[in-house]
Amino acid sequence: RGFASYTINSLQLLLVTHIITSGLIGVALMFRIYRPIDQLVNLLRKRQSDTSFVTQLTDAAPNETLVLAHAIDDRDQEISQQIHLHRQLIADVAHELRNPLNTINGYVEAMRDGELEPTVTRLTIVHDEIQSLHRLINDMHLLSLAEVKQISLSPVVADATALANYVYQLMLPLCQSNQITFTCACANHPIEVWLDTGRITQVLINLVDNSIRHTPAGGAITLTVRTNNQHVIFVVADTGDGIAAEDIPHIFDRFYRGKFAQGHGTGLGLAIAKAFVEAHNGYIDLQSVLTQGTTVTIHLPLTAATTD
Repeated sequence: RGFASYTINSLQLLLVTHIITSGLIGVALMFRIYRPIDQLVNLLRKRQSDTSFVTQLTDAAPNETLVLAHAIDDRDQEISQQIHLHRQLIADVAHELRNPLNTINGYVEAMRDGELEPTVTRLTIVHDEIQSLHRLINDMHLLSLAEVKQISLSPVVADATALANYVYQLMLPLCQSNQITFTCACANHPIEVWLDTGRITQVLINLVDNSIRHTPAGGAITLTVRTNNQHVIFVVADTGDGIAAEDIPHIFDRFYRGKFAQGHGTGLGLAIAKAFVEAHNGYIDLQSVLTQGTTVTIHLPLTAATTD
């Protein structure tokens, strides 16, 4: 009986010791985890945006806390970037609206007050500026749909070769009037592809028009269509002004025109082209060398295996 009582007391003491030890270890672990989290919470309250939260934590912070801090830093940077883009978008839209509205307002006020006669030429200028506003609004609407993946498509099985030839015939007179050589290097057979002919035609017209505006007299533009095992590939290449290397990563951004951009334009054309191509589950890329020319390549999925 004495031995049994001793054994029970020993087990009880061991259990109590284990409970106390576990409790102390738990409290120590809790403080080890709680302190960096509390520090991180205090940093969040102070919103020290000039320095990342990770660099402000102590070296002894647990990995889990560092992962959380990294995630907060990434999200904070993303939100800051979105706020910047939103503000920039508002400023860009305001700038693009201001010029045509000022022109319209100036002519209408002058004609209303009798300072100018409402001639056909002046009314045509007002009409053209109104059309510019319509195009800008339509482009902005398209881009807003693109952001939420709601661009409507009416795809059909189309002939990419015929589509490229149509764009070539449509844009050839404009190239000739600007003394630019325009060549269509298309396959001599139909290339069936599943696409919205209206949307892709608009993309190609926009790309050729960009090339015309940035290619001097005596230059050349080439529209090419080819295929590989998975894609039909449209290429628009010119020998024009080219694009500075630092501008290329941003060339598909809305309203971006580059520091060496010349002529008129809202800077929405390439953004819309990218949105239309991606809506087809394709992709678009651009290569350019300043003063030497630009090449834009579009890859669209084929409906069936077709090769050159």
